[in-house]
Amino acid sequence: MKRTAFYECHGHRWTANIAEGESASSTCPKCSEKIDPQRVSVVVSVMVASRNASGCPDFFGPVSIKLDELDYLQGDHYDEAVEQAEKAGYEGPMLPFDENEFAALFQAAQDARQIVKHRL
Repeated sequence: MKRTAFYECHGHRWTANIAEGESASSTCPKCSEKIDPQRVSVVVSVMVASRNASGCPDFFGPVSIKLDELDYLQGDHYDEAVEQAEKAGYEGPMLPFDENEFAALFQAAQDARQIVKHRL
């Protein structure tokens, strides 16, 4: 039985089929550097809706968070962005949004603007 191992070198993702019982290490096809399998890294931009040091509603970010694919799927990038916002002096409640959610956030802001316009 074979399994697929993923490698990352030179910004490219490589795969290798590894037979059961074989070593999962390989070499990069570009530089012949020995590399070990790892989960694929991703970089995602995150913004955090929160309150600034003055207590006013504000956004922290966007910040780029680099993490592996499994940590991304588990939402660790949200936790990292909130930690960075706290270190920068932002206060809760905090609501993080990643780049895949920016469009929904923008649409919600436009909808809110229309509601406010109609009430004035």
